[in-house]
Amino acid sequence: MVQLNKGAEIPFWQKACSGLLSGAIAVCIGTPFDVALVRMQADGSKPLEMRRNYTSVVDALQRIAAKEGLAGLWTGLAPNILRGMSMNVGMLACYDEAKEMVIKITKQPDALSTKLASSAIAGFCCAFLSLPFDMMKSRLQNMSPNANGQFPYKGVGDCGLKIIRNEGFFALWTGFGAYYGRCAPHAMIILLSAEAITSAYRNAFGLGPSTGGAGAAVRFTSTGTVNDYSDGDEEEYDVDE
Repeated sequence: MVQLNKGAEIPFWQKACSGLLSGAIAVCIGTPFDVALVRMQADGSKPLEMRRNYTSVVDALQRIAAKEGLAGLWTGLAPNILRGMSMNVGMLACYDEAKEMVIKITKQPDALSTKLASSAIAGFCCAFLSLPFDMMKSRLQNMSPNANGQFPYKGVGDCGLKIIRNEGFFALWTGFGAYYGRCAPHAMIILLSAEAITSAYRNAFGLGPSTGGAGAAVRFTSTGTVNDYSDGDEEEYDVDE
């Protein structure tokens, strides 16, 4: 994307699209394991006669495929894709935007406090955008048929409407504090690690931009953009030159 923009700042919509696409691809690969995880975690809270009693992840995957078909491994795929897409947009795209705003306040692009504040904001955006889809995903993946063989939800739209109708609109964000407590550390670790690894990689292979003087500071964003800050000013470089 840096090459497509000829070294210019990557606009937010392109960052968002990158996050949406990468999130969707990752979810399509990981959904079978997510289905097994949700069901195994929920098993303990069910009556004995309703428990599935999976012995392992492999056992869960085999039994789901045998009983429900291969498609059963991708139960709840639609809300899971929406969840993954919203998480990536909140964490990756919003991180770059948050960091630009935080830098204007701190004037310290490489300070740990700047990175922590930016990643905490990204974690909040990640949690706020993805929690409704996470709730619908979990309910769809964990649902069981009633005595008549009917499932409580027909799909992601039906699930969302029933939650809003029966529990209220803000029920979609039930448990937000705990969910944010899960997303914020995840976002901080991923984003800070990504910056450190990207910086080390570019330094090791001589891919970094030329320095802008003694007062310049280099920032590596989650999308690969490199900014050289000097005296609070910002100049973009094409990192692939």
